[in-house]
Amino acid sequence: MHKPPHGINDLFMFKRGWVRCIICVRGRAMRGWYVVVVLAFAFVLCSCMFGSGESAGGDDDAIPNGEDNVPGAPRNLTATPSGTMSIWLEWTDADEWEDGFLVERSEDGMSFEQVAELPYHHEEDPRVYYEDTGLRPNTTYYYRVRAFNEYGYSDYSNVASATTLEWEGFSEPVYYDVGASPR
Repeated sequence: MHKPPHGINDLFMFKRGWVRCIICVRGRAMRGWYVVVVLAFAFVLCSCMFGSGESAGGDDDAIPNGEDNVPGAPRNLTATPSGTMSIWLEWTDADEWEDGFLVERSEDGMSFEQVAELPYHHEEDPRVYYEDTGLRPNTTYYYRVRAFNEYGYSDYSNVASATTLEWEGFSEPVYYDVGASPR
């Protein structure tokens, strides 16, 4: 293995794919998602200057290890009816350090129950979408979302509500000619 550059305390080896890590450039920690590839049996190394929990300096972008790494709360949650049995949710991803999102639903706005766990999305667009289906027509539902990662859970987003569309039934009777019964 090659000797690490000067000032790097830890080396982390990853397989190919997207990885979240902290890269140090000239003593400044830069966090984010980076693509790691495997080329001819050689692994790309992601390194950072964090050793025993201290940060790389007084930089606001530097993230110390531990509880301070919980993700930020999702922002601007909206709920919009998308049918008689579904509601469309949209929110803004407030942080790039989450591993995913937990979506919770309530019919009274007080007692929430988790209805979905969504993985982190690698899109540049910070908006996240989810459609909650299998609901009852003409019923109001309340939602909240929070992010999570290995260090814990974010605060909850704002609560958003929407009422599924009313099922109007058939506007006119529908008649089918089934023909004569077989004998």
